[in-house]
Amino acid sequence: MGERTEERRATGPVEIVSSRKELKASRQIWPLSKAYYTRARQAKAAGKPVAWTLGLAPPEILHALGVIPVMPEHYTSVLAVKQRLTPYLEWADAQGYPLHSCPYHRGTIGYVYSDEEQMIPPPDLILAMNFCDGGNKYIRPIVERFQVPYYYLDLPYLTGPADERGRGVPEEAIDYCAGQLAEVVAFVERATGTPRDPEQFHQTFLWYNQALALWREINELRKAVPCPMGVVDEVGDVYPLMQLAGTREAVAVYQMLLAEVKARVAAGEGILDEERRRLIWLGVSPNYDTGILNYFERFGAVLVKSDLDYMYGEIDLEDPLRGMARKLILDYRGEGVVCYAPRGCRQTCGTISPIRDLVQKELGLPLLAHEGNQADMLGYDGAQLRGAIEQFLERLG
Repeated sequence: MGERTEERRATGPVEIVSSRKELKASRQIWPLSKAYYTRARQAKAAGKPVAWTLGLAPPEILHALGVIPVMPEHYTSVLAVKQRLTPYLEWADAQGYPLHSCPYHRGTIGYVYSDEEQMIPPPDLILAMNFCDGGNKYIRPIVERFQVPYYYLDLPYLTGPADERGRGVPEEAIDYCAGQLAEVVAFVERATGTPRDPEQFHQTFLWYNQALALWREINELRKAVPCPMGVVDEVGDVYPLMQLAGTREAVAVYQMLLAEVKARVAAGEGILDEERRRLIWLGVSPNYDTGILNYFERFGAVLVKSDLDYMYGEIDLEDPLRGMARKLILDYRGEGVVCYAPRGCRQTCGTISPIRDLVQKELGLPLLAHEGNQADMLGYDGAQLRGAIEQFLERLG
């Protein structure tokens, strides 16, 4: 694994502080993840094709083509939750990868070059996408290590308002992306030697639409007071959309989750018996200290919604900034915003200033912005973050 570079210490709590899931269905997500990784390893052993999806590349198109997609960034977050990511981060540090770069990228590169057997199997092909700026370079060492074919899906950057239904997207951008997706299909067919099955292709996208519709209905119900399902559950419950989109399993788990949320709303059952404050969480939570999300509950506050699934929601095209604010804050009756800004994520850190202006100046709501790291424990101070949360809640009254 290379030389240890700098002692990775958390100045706050270093033990695993796991979150407490409120819903029974939410507690099924991790077993579902483990079962899927087992299936991926079995598929690899049986000679079936496995693909890695980097940068949130769409897994549904791979499911539709009979390929098992695996999302290494998710597995990297799992290692961080279990506090097993540090050796891989230290290897990346020793190779010159900067500490301020994304820890998911550094950690993934670290275990790829460790030659250690992991829960996820090595890929036969790679599908990458330019979801974030740092991901553009991150795929190269992975491709070089495995020496497998890859396709880089280049989504056009949009300078105007748009939503996931395509309204507001220039036709030339849609044509450009659709052309690449057609190339992805041809690329996978060449790599696997198997043409697509039209029936499976159709069924996969039918399941994808069903899962997305269920997720949207769940989020609509979460606007209820008291909140039936908070961010503590959401951070895990969004997983099926990221890796199982287009599968029967994703539909089944969201059907189960929807039924439970509906029952809680009908019974007037919330996260807390007495819900004093409703807050919005922005950014990725510290994976190694997920219990921080429950910490608010000690003071009668509930994190009712996050921005983790913003790419699946619909935004007001007439005023996109206010539309996003309304979706995340006003629709969920948020009384304050907590923004956890990972140093390794340019997109999150770069939006702090406009978010602060929008929340404080435009909406007149209090905001707590705290810089940290989502997967690297180096310098993490859990006590300091908890103290900042307490002070913030005291100001809310």
